[in-house]
Amino acid sequence: MKEPKWFYLNEMEQPERGIAFVIMVTQFQEKYVIVYNNKRKGWEFPGGTCEPGETPLNAAGRELYEETGAIRFNLEPFGIYKMNENLGMVYYASVDEFNSMSFELPNHEIGGLKLVDALPSGMSFGEMFYTFLDQWTAYPSKGTIQYDMDLTGALLKSKRCCKGETR
Repeated sequence: MKEPKWFYLNEMEQPERGIAFVIMVTQFQEKYVIVYNNKRKGWEFPGGTCEPGETPLNAAGRELYEETGAIRFNLEPFGIYKMNENLGMVYYASVDEFNSMSFELPNHEIGGLKLVDALPSGMSFGEMFYTFLDQWTAYPSKGTIQYDMDLTGALLKSKRCCKGETR
């Protein structure tokens, strides 16, 4: 499998343009959240495809909910990858709350969810998820742009926070 080419957001003129996929390096209470994809028969970070007319941010919120049941979380975009001529945006997601069903997943594509201290070997997509985690760990601009997402109401609500602002 060909490894993705990596770009930091500041290396792209219009970072959201042409984004087809989103992936979220996800944590809850200092543990990584990974999901088992029934189709690919492997563990991976939550993610998926942007629907027509959907922004990458809204796609990330929707996919995180559909694959994990997260209803309150913070999303921080930190990079873009190019693989097989497609662009994907990578977010760091810090989950505050899952739905009250306690990990009952709303998506049939996902066969399970695990909280882990370290990523297991043999995840889907070769080294891709390990690379994204390494990129997040090395990312020098953490906290620059963050979006607080709350799905507890009828509508998706988001609030943008920037470094130095109070939440």
